[in-house]
Amino acid sequence: MKTYVLCILLCLTTYNVFAWQTRKLDSLLKVLETNITHEQKVKVYIKVARRYNALSDSLNTALYIQKAIALAQKTNYPKGEADAYHRQAWMLRRKGYYTAANTLFKQALKISKKASYDNGIANAYNGLGAVHDDQAHYEEALKYYQKTLAIDHKMGNKRGLSSDYNNIGIVYQKQGKYRLALKYYQKSMQLDKALGDKSGMAYGYNNIGIVYSKLGNYPLTLEYYRKSLAIKQALGNTQGVANSYHNMGAVYRKQGNYPKALEHYKKSLKINEKTGSKKNVANNYTNIGSVFHALNNDSLALAYVTRALKVYKQLQNRQGIANNYKMIGNIHQTAGRFQKAEVYYQKFLAMEKEIGNKESLADGYLNLGMLAIETKQYAQAQNYLEIALTMHKAQGRKDAVSETQVALAEVFFLQKNHPKAIHYATQGVAKAKEVGNPATIRDGAALLAKSHHLQGQPAKAYQYQVIFKQMSDSLINVENTRKITRMEVELEFRQAKDSMQKANALQRAQLEKEQLTNRFQRNITWLILVVLTIVLVFMFFVYRSRQQQKRLNVQLQQQKQGLKTQSEELAKLNEELLQNKEEIAAQRDILAFRNTELLHHQYRINKSFKAAQVIQHTLLPSDQLIRRLFSDYFVLYQPKDVVSGDFYWIAEVGQQWVMVVADCTGHGVPGAFMTLIGSKLLDSIVKINQVVQPAEILTQLNESVLHTMKRNTGQQQEIDMIAGMDAVVLSVSSKNNYFEIDFAGAKNDLLYFDPITRTFGELKGTRMSVGGFQTKRKIFTQQHISLPVHSILYAGSDGFQDQNNDQRKRFGHDALKQLLEQNVAYPLAQQKNLLEEALKAHMQHSEQRDDILWLGMKL
Repeated sequence: MKTYVLCILLCLTTYNVFAWQTRKLDSLLKVLETNITHEQKVKVYIKVARRYNALSDSLNTALYIQKAIALAQKTNYPKGEADAYHRQAWMLRRKGYYTAANTLFKQALKISKKASYDNGIANAYNGLGAVHDDQAHYEEALKYYQKTLAIDHKMGNKRGLSSDYNNIGIVYQKQGKYRLALKYYQKSMQLDKALGDKSGMAYGYNNIGIVYSKLGNYPLTLEYYRKSLAIKQALGNTQGVANSYHNMGAVYRKQGNYPKALEHYKKSLKINEKTGSKKNVANNYTNIGSVFHALNNDSLALAYVTRALKVYKQLQNRQGIANNYKMIGNIHQTAGRFQKAEVYYQKFLAMEKEIGNKESLADGYLNLGMLAIETKQYAQAQNYLEIALTMHKAQGRKDAVSETQVALAEVFFLQKNHPKAIHYATQGVAKAKEVGNPATIRDGAALLAKSHHLQGQPAKAYQYQVIFKQMSDSLINVENTRKITRMEVELEFRQAKDSMQKANALQRAQLEKEQLTNRFQRNITWLILVVLTIVLVFMFFVYRSRQQQKRLNVQLQQQKQGLKTQSEELAKLNEELLQNKEEIAAQRDILAFRNTELLHHQYRINKSFKAAQVIQHTLLPSDQLIRRLFSDYFVLYQPKDVVSGDFYWIAEVGQQWVMVVADCTGHGVPGAFMTLIGSKLLDSIVKINQVVQPAEILTQLNESVLHTMKRNTGQQQEIDMIAGMDAVVLSVSSKNNYFEIDFAGAKNDLLYFDPITRTFGELKGTRMSVGGFQTKRKIFTQQHISLPVHSILYAGSDGFQDQNNDQRKRFGHDALKQLLEQNVAYPLAQQKNLLEEALKAHMQHSEQRDDILWLGMKL
């Protein structure tokens, strides 16, 4: 019964939060109906989008952001446009769509600079810093945060400066530069105190506490967390109180004080359930699971982590999903279920690659490396750990670097490579001493003692044995505390279980006694109810029959009077119907005429498209020409619309021939026009000017596109967006059963297969397109390769690899390359069929998103 009541209360609380958000939204929508200025309307649109985002309504969020952008552009209000792009980018960043968020923040920055909108510039720099921070690009993040700091200094924005110092402190903290982090947190705190910003002070105390936690000073950590908690309680900041309880729980968990950890995590969970904060509820579940994992209660640990994973999936929170995959992997690894652990670690790694979070990605490789050590796959362990070490060093994370170096030392020790084990363990211990990590110092010292002993260096072995003993003694108290606490918690669980069993037995006995008493009372009650029901039903029917008789008499009088009135009205209606009939007939004739016109226009448009398609096909190289140049070939050519923005072009110049495979910006009619321009420009460059070097062809093509498309300067920005192409350019000549191939690419690559060496290779193109907006002269790199007869060349556009399925997942460049390599032994016609089948299976019910072009050619 209590469970049902709690469920009802939770539902009511969630409903109240939802209702509050809905009321706020309704009031904003009503404001839009009033007579407000265009600038005010743009601001309200942005606020409405924020409310819809809080209600997880992605469609309406995007709709109102676009309304804000459109109105701001229409009314020449750049500040509003910049703020709208900034808000949209911030929402995408919170969901883990970092590339899209980065693009929109840059758009907001561009608009703000043009309008000299300092606040917008600061917001954009801050957003770009946050995106790079999320992806562990810490140096880039610092660069943008410093730019935000300079703008806020210029504006005298003290609240902004406080936030900037805090953000810089967070980055230094993540880099393991804890003293620098403290310096910037304290600067932020000084400003908050001067401004009397209690909320900012609470946030500052919390961040300083996090740094002391990283330094292993847990008493000082708890002191700052309590200061933060006291301010939040005084301010009535319910969500902040929940976060403080959560952070304090994490400290108690690190200390091995698991009852205190559970107590604080559950306090946080209770508040988050009340406020309806699903993301924080999921975070609480994850951390409660981690406590039970530390207590070796894997069933409860998995139960809580699985609940957290379910909530994160509902929220589509990719980082939360990834973190819980890692946690589940940890639980399985500790329990000795190594295959399951690897499955979840790989899931974690794949999702972090998709998100682009390099810090978490490095941790994923470290986890896989440690797992490989346990399963005695030392070569694999070395590979994973070396990747992790490179990434940790690039991120400046000293604690992670030391842990990875000691893990690598263990791999080399187990392989009896003692010099390398000593090398990595020495580096790891030195780094661990810098950050104050006793566990890593202990593990590294143990490996150094063993390695020096086996190398016949007893003095050094004794030196590190002493360090190992010192670190073990310092850690043994913590471990003992954990064991005692674990026993206390298990005892509490057993006592609670015994109490529940006794209570259940007493309740069953009492219930049986009550059931006997209640059964007799229930029978008497039912008998009385039946008799009363019969009497009431009889009285009801008598009363209803009398009332019906009265109503019928009244109705007869009314109907008599009504019939007379209706006959008069019918005459009038008949006359009106005749008039309406004539009007409807006239409207029907007009609609029939309009429909005929529309069908005629549609026929003419379709006919024009078909004619354009025929014209475009005549410009492509003939089958006879391709058969003369290649022993076998295929062309996979699938326009998204009737006409395509992709094309291929071949010309013979002397003893060699030049081939171009290009992907023009856009598809349909705009793309088709660009293919015509590209073909004619190539005719001029290669056939008339006799240019055969691929890099020079791309350079002249780039300059020709710019010259051709800059004739109408009134629409230059729109032209820059569509006037471009990606391309592969080949120049081929034959000599003594070998083909000499010169290649240059504009963003696109050349794939090839050498039948003698049985290798499948790739030549990378220059990472820039032909045409488009340019600030400096583009230089394209040319590469050379010699291939024997019967080698195969592959070139195409990005439409194939960029095609998504119904889950919005791209086919991908690597998957396409692997597919071509797997099928390279088949005839090229069959390879084309296999490509089409793979594309169809991937797309399922998804719409084609771009033109698709791929050629395979056997020399």
